[in-house]
Amino acid sequence: MTQSFQRYSEKWEEELRQLVKNLKNSRKQTATAEENYTRLLRVVEKVIAHLTEYYRVKSIQTHKNVLSVMPLPSSTSIERSLYWMNGWRPTDAGRIIYAEAIRLENKNDILHRLYTRANLGNLSPLQFRSIAFTHCEADRTQDRISADLFTWQAYSLLQISIKDVSKAVINMEEGVDFDNKMLERLVDLQQSADELRVKTIEGMVEALTPPQAVDFLLIVTQLHLGLHVFGLSHDLHLTN
Repeated sequence: MTQSFQRYSEKWEEELRQLVKNLKNSRKQTATAEENYTRLLRVVEKVIAHLTEYYRVKSIQTHKNVLSVMPLPSSTSIERSLYWMNGWRPTDAGRIIYAEAIRLENKNDILHRLYTRANLGNLSPLQFRSIAFTHCEADRTQDRISADLFTWQAYSLLQISIKDVSKAVINMEEGVDFDNKMLERLVDLQQSADELRVKTIEGMVEALTPPQAVDFLLIVTQLHLGLHVFGLSHDLHLTN
């Protein structure tokens, strides 16, 4: 199943690249305001559905063998160094919006402001409150999961005896046996982390207009794909 999940991850990422192209093209097309709203909303829904489907499949694999998805088979060394619970930090979603809003707000060109009137540089106070609420909720839950993971790690170390470790060193194929309850708890933590990722993205998108959601998802997906490509190049350089 691990290999099939890896193949799924690779195929999913290729489909994500196509969705990114659709996001970019959707910004270039012109039509009536109502047609634009409907069209952009459809593109946004497709991206959200694609992200949700990935975590649905990952959840199935997590329950079958949680250790097989930690880290992702296709992730690079740089990605693994930045990961939290085998993926991006939910709080990064809010930071992306804040950073982009500040960047665009600092531009003084009136023509630029008019051109970007629908993007993340023009969030209303109500939108900011909604985004801040989602961000704070994500921050609290993320901290709780991190604390629970630390407790799980400490408990796991106490449960693994010196005899088990010595046995694993002598015979790497056997490894160390984890208690079923320990693995079940790890599954719960991974599941909670992935559910928080989906909930946070959905919360952020819900607070945005379709054009703003397109800009937001473009940044999120391009960061993911760009980091992966950079990581592959970095790992290749290290092996040469």
